[in-house]
Amino acid sequence: MPIQLVCSRKGKAREADAVVDLIAAHRRAISELECLGKRLMHAEEAEAQLIGPRLDAILANETVIRRQAAMAPVADVGELKMKAAYFARLIFLRTKPARGWNVISSP
Repeated sequence: MPIQLVCSRKGKAREADAVVDLIAAHRRAISELECLGKRLMHAEEAEAQLIGPRLDAILANETVIRRQAAMAPVADVGELKMKAAYFARLIFLRTKPARGWNVISSP
C-alpha cells in the first residue's frame, strides 16, 4: 500500500492510517461504549455521576475515530469493499430495533 500524507487539524502532515487499523480502533471504541453503557444502566446514582463524564469522553473519541475511518484513503478495491461493508453494517445496526425490544405500532 503506498503511503499517503494527510493533514491533521493543525495542518501538519501525518501518515494516513490503514483502513483496517481504523476499523479495529472503531470496534474497540464501540465495545468500550457498550461496556460502560451497561455499567451505567446498573449503577447507583453516585456511581452514575462518575460514569457520565467518562461515557461522554469515550463517545467523543468514537465519533472522531468513525470520522477518520470514513475519510481514510483506500489503497485498493479490497479496502474499499471492506470499508463499504463495515459502514453498511453500522448503518444497519443503528436502524435496526434493539434486540429484545418489540416495536409497538398504534392501530
